[in-house]
Amino acid sequence: MRLTRRALLGSTLAAATFAQEAGAQEAGLRALAEARGLAIGAMVTRGQLRDYPALLPPLRRDAALLAPGLELKWDTLRPTPEAFNFAPAEEIAALASANGMGLRGHTLVWHEALPRWFDPAALPAATLRATLERHIRTVAGHWRGRIASWDVVNEPLGEDGLRDSPLADPEVIRLCFQWAREADPGARLVVNDYDLELGDRRQERRRATMLRLLEGLLRAGAPVQALGLQAHLAPRSAPFGAARLARFLREVAGMGLAIEVTELDIVDRLLPADIAARDAEGAAMVADFLRVALDQPATKMLIMWGLSDVQSWQQDSAFARRRDGLPSRSQPLDREMQKKPIWHAIAGALRP
Repeated sequence: MRLTRRALLGSTLAAATFAQEAGAQEAGLRALAEARGLAIGAMVTRGQLRDYPALLPPLRRDAALLAPGLELKWDTLRPTPEAFNFAPAEEIAALASANGMGLRGHTLVWHEALPRWFDPAALPAATLRATLERHIRTVAGHWRGRIASWDVVNEPLGEDGLRDSPLADPEVIRLCFQWAREADPGARLVVNDYDLELGDRRQERRRATMLRLLEGLLRAGAPVQALGLQAHLAPRSAPFGAARLARFLREVAGMGLAIEVTELDIVDRLLPADIAARDAEGAAMVADFLRVALDQPATKMLIMWGLSDVQSWQQDSAFARRRDGLPSRSQPLDREMQKKPIWHAIAGALRP
């Protein structure tokens, strides 16, 4: 196994080095994705655009969609129970429009990133539903016709079944999708969750729970249209398991649902400090994952959770950050906006 891993990493790094030398003449990810009929985009925040203006040219090259990372979440959007602050997200929308890009919506309902005034567990059921209905109808209605797809409910899964939250109640989820569909008939409506991609028993249980949730929602008439795979891929945390993932995606597609890769990046906390080895192993997992995900015809969208390492959320995460204190190298571009092996792995997966 050690020889196999070494050979794999060596060949991946060599291929990436050759591709980097080809460099300037290479097509961007957006052109490659559009050639195969796939929508591609990247997460960005207003603060990142202001702090790193060098992000904009590679975003133009590699993204057809922008996904606001913070600006559509409750704690940014709803400073008070009566107020809706759309200005931060509209700033991103204006930039997207000016540069020929669309928008992806993240997220209408999530148990995290809530304002202090909203505690779902403390509300009577009727009050909770009224609060959710007002929020979804107002927000989805505001963006009607401008959002390609919405994460209607984000992360409803727990470790053994559904999350212990009133926001993960199947009837509440059904209603959320109903309100979203009525507010914006044109957006694709998505259930989005993490740890559905790798091959260990824990993620296999999560996949089984997700299938049961989707089946139940569809039986109940919920207008669910897609499953979102966050794809925060963590090498060495679990084996990949291509056959298991392919089977799961076939089952999802068999329900008539689309599939979106919604938050692709690498969690490199278990990878070595050496940059070449770290980048190569991360790129190898991205290539393996996309080989399966993009081979499924139901996969319609690929969103990178940031394009450059200046955007990494992992530095602020107690779970994801590296124990050695080194900065994460989780994104397709480095801090100088240069292409890394992850970028070339994505490009390779997009080519015919």
